[in-house]
Amino acid sequence: MIQLSTLPLGLVLMLGLLALLLHALLYALKKYGLPLVKSRRQRQRLEGLLLRAGVALWLSWAVFAFYRLLMASPVFALATIILLIVLGWPWWKDFYPGLLLRLEGDLRPGDYLNHEGRAYKILQLRGRSVQLAGEDGGLLVLPYHLIQKPAIYRSVEKTALSPFSFEVTLEGPNAQQRLEQWLTASPWTAPAYPASVVQLGPDTYRITAYVPDADIQERQEAYIRQQIEG
Repeated sequence: MIQLSTLPLGLVLMLGLLALLLHALLYALKKYGLPLVKSRRQRQRLEGLLLRAGVALWLSWAVFAFYRLLMASPVFALATIILLIVLGWPWWKDFYPGLLLRLEGDLRPGDYLNHEGRAYKILQLRGRSVQLAGEDGGLLVLPYHLIQKPAIYRSVEKTALSPFSFEVTLEGPNAQQRLEQWLTASPWTAPAYPASVVQLGPDTYRITAYVPDADIQERQEAYIRQQIEG
């Protein structure tokens, strides 16, 4: 029989306080820290780092808590683990695959997902499910264990791309051809929307490319100018 009286009350309170502080810290960073980052790409990168840091911190807390409880009351600690696994299985079967999808970067708001032959846009990633919006405006909450990776595709395939132009100076007899080759090789060029190069005058060219947002526009222009500077 488990003797609860053998559990130090101070230990239980300390573990609960640590969990509360950890939750408050991660919540504050996600709620108030990330919105301060203006760049969408940089914000997505920080979201990934914060998720990984959160997983590492919670795992550290769980190992520490289990070790301290095991030292204080081995029977109680083992019984708690068994109950969490057995009774919490309906929760774990969605939480674990969702965590893996987010850690690997395979799932993020704005992407599109095929489910039962219909396309849905990902609105929000939850702890155990993802909130989707259909093309007809209807909402769908889908558990993570029903999601398959081949059903997910990047939002650039559905996002309308906007043209933008900038001028560059490049000397040489094959300058235009070199610019076109760099644009083809650029990771920021959408294959379905090839960029164009028009010569305006001696060694002066106008480049027109298609991008989904201002962040990609900056990266595209910076890439070409970096190639020119060599």
